Amino acid sequence: MDTSMLDLFKTEVEQQSTVLNAALHSLEDDATAAKVLEVAMRGAHSIKGAARLVGVNAVAQLAGVMEECFVAAQAGRIQLARNELDLLSASVEMLVSMAKMAEDIASWQSQNATLFDQQLNKLKAVLSGDISAPTPAATPVTKESASTLDHSTEVAPPIKESVPLSTEKRKGDVSLALQDLSMIELFRAEAD
Repeated sequence: MDTSMLDLFKTEVEQQSTVLNAALHSLEDDATAAKVLEVAMRGAHSIKGAARLVGVNAVAQLAGVMEECFVAAQAGRIQLARNELDLLSASVEMLVSMAKMAEDIASWQSQNATLFDQQLNKLKAVLSGDISAPTPAATPVTKESASTLDHSTEVAPPIKESVPLSTEKRKGDVSLALQDLSMIELFRAEAD
């Protein structure tokens, strides 16, 4: 795999994850905000496309289901309440973790296969309207944490509790981040 393309992919995931996180925080106040849902959908779509270009299919798959969730919310087929927003936020974290290990995505997938499948299935449940229980965010294995794992025994990746999206400090940061989205949208329009 071309390292310059991987670097561009990682940068794209980093930028779009910032956009997605800002949108998710904003959706906490109004989960039907059309412009915010559009920004979130485009962010997930951008990650999906970038992942396909470099052959990181697991990232493309997860981002694709996230994109479908935002499209379904735009159409009013699903509602993004606290549990759904927490799940989408955890999915963004997973995308970032996967992108950091893009050079060795097979290793990431082998270490996180169950976690990845669970996350994907939870998102699909959101699409079908079946999500009802709180969904804790999981911490996928990263390059840094992988080096400290004891590979002599099989251990599940650590799970951490989901951090609530709404805090006063974050709400203030969100409005600033959403103001910056116009530049990203202009950049995307020029690229199209």
